[in-house]
Amino acid sequence: MPVNPGRTGIIFQVLRTFWLTEVTLILVAIYGLYSGWSTPRQWSDGLFLAAAAQLMIGGISFLGSSRDYSYAFLARYVTKGDVTETQKQLGVEMLRQQSFGKRAFLGGLLTLLIAWLALRF
Repeated sequence: MPVNPGRTGIIFQVLRTFWLTEVTLILVAIYGLYSGWSTPRQWSDGLFLAAAAQLMIGGISFLGSSRDYSYAFLARYVTKGDVTETQKQLGVEMLRQQSFGKRAFLGGLLTLLIAWLALRF
């Protein structure tokens, strides 16, 4: 994803890319404060659960789109030029779902790193 140097800037691009991670961290923080978590172990356990959820969402989304509609399937129609509007829409949706899956999976890894750091320090 290209970074626009103008108004959007790097911070907005990161927030837009990893919105699921930020929402997850906010929910963990709200639940932790509401439940009265006080030890690093409690916080890291909550973060580990959040990371697991993100990794599952990302993996299912990415693998599901890869299984249903492969790049080879789309490439065959694009090279022939026999692309109908429905196939174009299917291709766009598949790429969008794979992109979401990759970002959710990377966000899960980021949350996993944060949970590990919370446990260490």
